[in-house]
Amino acid sequence: MQGTLRVVVAAYCFAVAAARLHLGEMDPFLLFLFPNEDPTGAQMAAMSNLVAYGAAAIGFITLLRPIHLLLLAVIIHAAGTSVAGMFPETIPWAAWTPARQATCWGAPLALLLLDFWPPRIKASLVICLAAVSLLRLTTVATFLTLGLICLDQCQHGGAWADLLQSAALNGFHREWSDDQVQQYLGLAGGIHLGLAASLLTSRQASVALLAAGWGMLWTLLPLFSAADTGYHDALRSVSIWGAPLVVAMFQALSIKKRRPKYIAENETRNTKR
Repeated sequence: MQGTLRVVVAAYCFAVAAARLHLGEMDPFLLFLFPNEDPTGAQMAAMSNLVAYGAAAIGFITLLRPIHLLLLAVIIHAAGTSVAGMFPETIPWAAWTPARQATCWGAPLALLLLDFWPPRIKASLVICLAAVSLLRLTTVATFLTLGLICLDQCQHGGAWADLLQSAALNGFHREWSDDQVQQYLGLAGGIHLGLAASLLTSRQASVALLAAGWGMLWTLLPLFSAADTGYHDALRSVSIWGAPLVVAMFQALSIKKRRPKYIAENETRNTKR
């Protein structure tokens, strides 16, 4: 569980670094913190570069030995980025961004609980259950939001409809009509909502594993759409399938299920007497 969460958190850090160092994007959290600064100015560019290099360094350190102060920085950046995405009025469903990106800040928080260092604090059963519950709830929030947005865009269109159409054309060399894209988005929305409800009500490892598999397919869409510019979105979204994968590992490896023990007929009669 700890190793998987380390990879998930490191992937987010590398995505932040790639968005700036390779694609030249300004860090959205910095734009939110300093709204009066010139977005294209030298000072904002220097701060974005600093955040990018810092994120890359934190990613490598997290893979080797997570440090709680660095994980706190990742949590603050991920949560701040999700909050910053709430305010653009031109983007539909922007207010739901913290829920849609819940696993991005939930994964480093869960890793902080499970692998607190320094000082070394051993993970107890209570801490493990809290971390797994956090990952489950954030995954439910993410899948629920994704499902609602898919159902909305299957009727009115939107960025995700264009992304699905682009992924089909560039990744599989197939041209989908607008009606087909709407049907597939509606199907994807139903799957997202169904998995969210199943994760919330079921404790079966197979359900969490299905959620991880579906989440992986969904996060690969930007990679299929444009591999050279969409890979950082796929990296940033690793937590969408990484969080339920950790939940599935806990359910499968940490819980011992006992076989049902049937009471003999004579014992049942004696009990009634």
